[in-house]
Parts: sequence; structure tokens; C-alpha cells
Amino acid sequence: MINLERVDMDLTILVLGLSPNVTLNDLIIFFSYCGTVEKVVLESEEDQSQLGIVTFRQPYALKTALLLDDAIIVDRHVKILPSNKLRSSGVSGTMDHKSNNNEKVELIPAAQRLMWAAAAKGYETLNRTKQKIDEKYNLSEKSRHLTQRAWIAISAAEEAVRSHLARRAGQEK
Repeated sequence: MINLERVDMDLTILVLGLSPNVTLNDLIIFFSYCGTVEKVVLESEEDQSQLGIVTFRQPYALKTALLLDDAIIVDRHVKILPSNKLRSSGVSGTMDHKSNNNEKVELIPAAQRLMWAAAAKGYETLNRTKQKIDEKYNLSEKSRHLTQRAWIAISAAEEAVRSHLARRAGQEK
């Protein structure tokens, strides 16, 4: 379980939907281009994905990292969120509960972890669905075909305008 009390939430991002192939070093290298990486935590999820928590030293590094949402890390598109976005959604603070053996049980971090897992699973499902639709309907091929047809039409129109202007210039002489 990740101890969020030791993490500076204002300079922290959540990386959802990470491949099981991603290592701590992969995350450090990937996000070091944004700024100084202070801390990286990587935790395996039950659905063959991982959750990454990356804390930076500088605010600009956090802002730069958020621009990388939907980037590919190792072999999957990932969702990058500011950690305070989840905290502002109603799960905040710390609440302790005494169990039968007088041990403290932190309820709020557990709820945050559940939210992260649900968000990661939803994002992964969205990506799989998008990929299946693309494969089923061959959308990438269709978009390439439409783009090619549009370029041909534009080229033909440009040629017609040049031809018209050349004829007109010849008549004026």
C-alpha cells in the first residue's frame, strides 16, 4: 500500500494504465525530461496493469508531465492525472479507525487507491475498445484513403486554377 502522507501531492502525478513491463527506471527516464524527479512509486494492479506515482521538485515539471497525457510508455498509452484532481473529487484528508486490536487503519488512502484502480481500469478498457473498433472498421486505413483522396482533389483544383490563370494571362497579351 502506498503511503500518501509522505508524498507532496501538489507536485505529484498519477500514471494510470502502465504496462506490467514498465520499470521504475523507465518512469524516471521518461519523466526526467519534464524536470527533476523527486520520487517514483510503482504498484502492480490486479488487471495486468500498474499504477505509477511520480513526484517532481518543480511546479513546471508537473505541468510539463501533464502535457504528456496519452503518451506511450514502453508499450501502452497511459493516462496522466494530477494527484490533487483525485483528492478534490471528494476523497481528502486522513481518517483513522481503530480496529479490534487497536491498530490504526487508514480509510481515505484505501479509498484513493480504489479510485486510482477504477480510473486505470476504465482507461485501459477505453483503449482496448478504441483499438477493437479501429481493427473492426479499419478506420486508420479509411482515414489514410480519405486523406489521399483529399490531396488529389486539392492538387487537381490547384492545377485547374493555374491553367485558368495561364489562359487568362495569354488572352490579355
